[in-house]
Amino acid sequence: MGNILRKSKKIKYENGEYNGYHNLDYKDGIVKYNTSEKYTGILCNNVYHGFGILDGNKYILSGNWLNNKLNGKGKIIYNNIIYDGEFLNGIPNGIGILTTNKYIYTGEFQNNIINGYGILRDNNKVLYSGRWKRNSPTNKGYKNIILETINMNNISYPVPI
Repeated sequence: MGNILRKSKKIKYENGEYNGYHNLDYKDGIVKYNTSEKYTGILCNNVYHGFGILDGNKYILSGNWLNNKLNGKGKIIYNNIIYDGEFLNGIPNGIGILTTNKYIYTGEFQNNIINGYGILRDNNKVLYSGRWKRNSPTNKGYKNIILETINMNNISYPVPI
């Protein structure tokens, strides 16, 4: 019966509180932090592990977590910017879709950089389709795409503006 989750009372931490189900190592519930962040999901040994949603003041991170970082399939919503795709150690890595107010980029990311094949669209019109290297199209005849960097959760993300 050691793996059966049972209801717990609130557990107070230095920087927040937990309320939900638990066994010795795993918890499934809600962690509310003093910073007004809230994590809903699975914890293992008090770190985000498994599916969960971190709701911050200006952002939402959801997906599969491993050691407090998004890993595998996940999603970030920050203001009007959405990244939906693959993560490795908390950063976009693999295939993803980055959506802003003006643009949609669908393609490859490597270590949080637009790198590999991708398509940039504006109002359903393709602006660029091809290879990217370090956040820029490789076709020299194409006007440079301007990227801005947003910082969230101590990680910088490239975003077309």
